Order: sequence, then structure tokens, then C-alpha cells
Amino acid sequence: MTKTVSERKCISNLEKILQKRRFTHLVGEQPSTLKIEVQRIKLPDQVSGRLYLLYDIVEHLQGTYDDEGIRRWFDRNRTELENKSPSQYLGPSCDAKGEYAQRVLALAKSLRG
Repeated sequence: MTKTVSERKCISNLEKILQKRRFTHLVGEQPSTLKIEVQRIKLPDQVSGRLYLLYDIVEHLQGTYDDEGIRRWFDRNRTELENKSPSQYLGPSCDAKGEYAQRVLALAKSLRG
């Protein structure tokens, strides 16, 4: 996962692109809560992992989709994901290094050509 970008920048970029409701569903925390936590303490590894996973996915999608297209991408069923949407594989209980998360990331990477 791309950890060269700060957690604060990840939160800001993802909040802008995914918008608050989708961000909160996929990360498991509201952007405003995470911004406060990042300033005070280190984020828990699970939350940080999901944050960087989403950042990587979005980064791969940006070459193919605009912000609205990226938001829709997370909600559309995909044959590569057994006719489920990426949002159904990701979320607060998702392990960023787990099989399902990595399948979603691989799908996003495949769109870059």
C-alpha cells in the first residue's frame, strides 16, 4: 500500500472524491473524526490500512474515471467480484490485506491498462 502520502492527505483526498457517506461506509469512521484522531494520536492499524487501501484504489481509478465515476464504480456489481460491488467487499470489517480487499485493488489496477 502507498504509505508515502500522509494519513491526513489520504483523508482529505478520499473525502473530496468519495464524499462523506461513502467514505464513512468504506473506512468505518467519519472523515471529521479521523482528522481529529490523526492530529492527536496514531490511527489504529486496521483503520490506517483501510484508508491506504482506498487511496490506492482511487488512485488507480483516477486515470479512467472522474470523481462521480469513481463513486459509481464502488457501487456497481462486477462480474470479477462474483456480481457484487466493491462496496460490498470493503467496509469497516474489511482486512486491507485480505483476499477480498486485494481482489478489489487488483480490479482497480486492471483498469489502468
